[in-house]
Amino acid sequence: MQRLRLTRKFIAALVVGVALVALVQAYFDLQRDTAAFDRQLRAEATALGRALGRGLADVWQRDGEGAARQFLDSAASKSGRLQARWIWLDSTNTDLPRVTREQLLPLDSDPVVTIRNEERHLLVTYVRVEIPEPRVGAIEIAQSLEQLDSHVQASLR
Repeated sequence: MQRLRLTRKFIAALVVGVALVALVQAYFDLQRDTAAFDRQLRAEATALGRALGRGLADVWQRDGEGAARQFLDSAASKSGRLQARWIWLDSTNTDLPRVTREQLLPLDSDPVVTIRNEERHLLVTYVRVEIPEPRVGAIEIAQSLEQLDSHVQASLR
């Protein structure tokens, strides 16, 4: 009888241990998958921003700001789940970025900056575009983080 109780306790401890190991493994798998998905979102936005930036700069040079904005609006409407728009880094009115100027300071040395905006639940990528203007402008690409959340929920299930 004593031996049977000891065997049950050992089996219960073994089951709990295996369950804990499985939970820890699942947690690390989820962290790895989430980081990979986040990197993929950032890479997509960067590639799109650079391609749009080259096209926008060409149109701006050839046909001016109005045509360049039309080009961006047209291209952005075709991109589906991404929102793209033109911003001026020194703007005080309509073409304001979604983030603070301090968050965009890295654009002075890096042509691409990505910021996770938890408040608005967005991943926002800024791609500086060299245009024939004295002001500094960029393309702002916003992606909803809902897709990432759906991925996490599916992984948890």
